[in-house]
Amino acid sequence: MVHTGPCIPFPASDLLVCVPEETKLVYILAPYSWMPYILLFSFGVYFLWKRTTFALFAGIFECGLGVLIEGILKPIMKQPRPAGTCACGYGMPSGHAAIATGFIVWFTLEMLFNNWKPKQSLVPATSKGKLLAIICLTAVLLPTGVSRVYLKYHSVEQVVIGSMIGGISATIYFYLLLYVLSNQLDDLVNLKIIQWLKIKNYYPKQLKNVTIFGAPLLEVKVV
Repeated sequence: MVHTGPCIPFPASDLLVCVPEETKLVYILAPYSWMPYILLFSFGVYFLWKRTTFALFAGIFECGLGVLIEGILKPIMKQPRPAGTCACGYGMPSGHAAIATGFIVWFTLEMLFNNWKPKQSLVPATSKGKLLAIICLTAVLLPTGVSRVYLKYHSVEQVVIGSMIGGISATIYFYLLLYVLSNQLDDLVNLKIIQWLKIKNYYPKQLKNVTIFGAPLLEVKVV
């Protein structure tokens, strides 16, 4: 649903898509305002279906990034949204751009460098399949930044900074999972509350040989 007129506050400005004027292109780009909620809902459904740590990590990443952007960075930077917007609140950095870019980067790193077992996950079994999955996800999420600028939710600068924050956060998160938490997950899933929730750990353990599409790339010492 598209709203024109006086500004409306977050998160209503995302659920009720706020645009300065109604055009045909709006109906193509407006659904990207719902992208973070669609992703979170998808992870929730996937978690209830598979009960895996990966689905849990995906949800934690999105929520953590949302808190960082909306709860910390925007109140600190206090940069207004572009002139002509009908969305209230601060605009720097763009949370939608951060989440979209963050998931592109994190998913790409998982496909390239992690040793996933296809039978235990939705990860494609072949290198070509993984590459196709990366391309498809990028094609779906990449227009998010464009939509935020066109709908005047954010300036180009706010989208670029948000994308940079999302990409950096995703890289740090990936390496924390792979090299810090991955070897501890078996112990964590043995906790009573985790067993009660029936959460299964399919996340690969830390690799001695970092590979890209199965080819050795880097030697890593396991401690």
